[in-house]
Amino acid sequence: MVKTNSYAPLIVKVNDKLVEEKTYSLGDNEISVDESLINDTMMIQLFAVSSGWKIWAPTVYELNDINFVVKSYHQQPNEFKFSISEDEYNAFKSGRIDLQLDENIGSLIAKLNNNILFSGITDDYNSIEFDQSSLRPEENTLSIEADVNSLFVGEANLIIFYEKMHENRLEQEFNLTEGEYNTLEKGRISFDVVDVIESGGISVKITNDGEELFSEYLTAEERTYTLNFDKGDVKSGTNLLLIESIDDALFAIDDIEIIY
Repeated sequence: MVKTNSYAPLIVKVNDKLVEEKTYSLGDNEISVDESLINDTMMIQLFAVSSGWKIWAPTVYELNDINFVVKSYHQQPNEFKFSISEDEYNAFKSGRIDLQLDENIGSLIAKLNNNILFSGITDDYNSIEFDQSSLRPEENTLSIEADVNSLFVGEANLIIFYEKMHENRLEQEFNLTEGEYNTLEKGRISFDVVDVIESGGISVKITNDGEELFSEYLTAEERTYTLNFDKGDVKSGTNLLLIESIDDALFAIDDIEIIY
């Protein structure tokens, strides 16, 4: 707007429908047009309302550099491919996609192997969780896209958690001299299970030079265990006490004693 006397409003119509009717000030002015009014063929009208009783001075609006700009969002998915092995697939525990968005307009769609994980309005920071059913061994495709009339700019991080199977095993040596062995009648093993993280069983063994001499199986519970052994369960020399988990048990042991 380069000149106006502001006697009356300026009317803006698109395809004969009223878009705006107001008195504009000098300088740059921007008028938003609803998308429902945008067609292949359009007629834009700008005209001043009569100054009314000021018949001696008509309403004046002098316009310059009039532009009609259509802004649209192109629906373009961002695809990320990643691979997991058969072992990783079998050991999968949980997964999530962390979104950190700098621009966040409208609705977002997140897909994993064409399965929709999320569809809708999201916060600037959001975590989308998924389970094993959305994955497959070898190649996987994560797709993040903006819905119609939506825009997103930011980062997406894919995080996968695996269960690691490991052996819970404790070894402790004890030595019997020839004299101790000859006079041995009874011996005792005691230990405390102070924390059971995963239930299951406990294997207690005594070996000597790779030969298994004593074996006992227990249920993992938070308590003190006492096991007796006799002369046939050990040998003179170096014996090895083995305490290990079975049936995927996970536990903590304290205060081991071997008395003979």
